[in-house]
Amino acid sequence: ASRSNIGLCAWPARLQSLINQLAGGDLVQVHNLAIGGTNTRQGRAMLRYGNLPDEARNPDILINAYSTNDMHILTMKEAEADSMTLRESIFNMAQEFVR
Repeated sequence: ASRSNIGLCAWPARLQSLINQLAGGDLVQVHNLAIGGTNTRQGRAMLRYGNLPDEARNPDILINAYSTNDMHILTMKEAEADSMTLRESIFNMAQEFVR
């Protein structure tokens, strides 16, 4: 693949293409705001404090795909410090993100 087509293979570009094909036009823009090593708690803070690029502010739909980073060792230690299981801690983070 040429260097200019690399981004087209990424999941956000594929999702955007699929939705626009199904909708019959260029109606949807997908923005990938992934930052390596972050988790749901940090993503929630980014949303709360408006730490997003202008083109991604006030989204109609937001997909939270932090689940693998939520299993990070720091999250495990935070769960232990709060006297809860890792599952409970991750569930609570996801609930706080959604609400």
